[in-house]
Amino acid sequence: MPVRRYGPPPSSPDPPPSLPVSPPPSPDLRRLLPFFFCAAVFCLPDPPPLVSAGCCLLHAVRCLVFLLLPCGVSILVLVMAEEIVPKTDVALDAGIAPKSENLPFQVTPIRLTKDNNLSWSAALEIGITSRGRLPYITGDKPAPSKTDPQWANWALEDSQVKVWIINSVSADIQPLILRKPTSFEMWNVLARMYGRKKRVLCTYQIKRSIYALKQGDLSVASYYAALKTKWEELDYHVEDNWDCGSDHARHWEKEWMDRTFLFLGGLRDEFESIR
Repeated sequence: MPVRRYGPPPSSPDPPPSLPVSPPPSPDLRRLLPFFFCAAVFCLPDPPPLVSAGCCLLHAVRCLVFLLLPCGVSILVLVMAEEIVPKTDVALDAGIAPKSENLPFQVTPIRLTKDNNLSWSAALEIGITSRGRLPYITGDKPAPSKTDPQWANWALEDSQVKVWIINSVSADIQPLILRKPTSFEMWNVLARMYGRKKRVLCTYQIKRSIYALKQGDLSVASYYAALKTKWEELDYHVEDNWDCGSDHARHWEKEWMDRTFLFLGGLRDEFESIR
């Protein structure tokens, strides 16, 4: 039989005192400064190639940051830098963005006059070729239709060639070509006026200068170089169409013999013993 107990029932144990709830700590931005610094270092563009000291310093800082940071943070910084830096080179290579070229206003220091078409045309052709625009003056790249998507780019590049031609001729020749619509027509006009069409007059003037050329104060090498330049100009203007190959060979054998005599005759008197 259960025993009855008298008195108040036993009280339940008191609950533990509740701890005061503190608000979440605010982030300490000072701890994030190294991360922002690293991201900025990796996102900086490389200096120009000429600034080699700055480029080396920037790469050294990047390597130091990569070594000091934990591996996961370093990889994250590299990924962010890769995404933030604009990929301009890829866009240019793909043809998405227009390329900006610092093209010169002149490609040769020689200016065309009435007497130097041979040297001028050779120098200008080399300069235009070095810029990748030779087909514009040879006619191998004619103008497309104005409705063609490539017409704007063609007009820009052809205008660049026109600027080079205009800036390489003398002031009295420029009005003759300024109104020409293409660089190919400019080139042809100058070739007709100062090129092979004036063959007879040019041949006379070149031969006259060859016969008048003497060594004087020049060295033997300089004297020969001056003669050789004149001979090349003469060969450019002289007709050289032969039906018989053997006659052509005999002609040039005689021509070079005459040129040898001409060279020896122009030397100073101290070389009399070798004449």
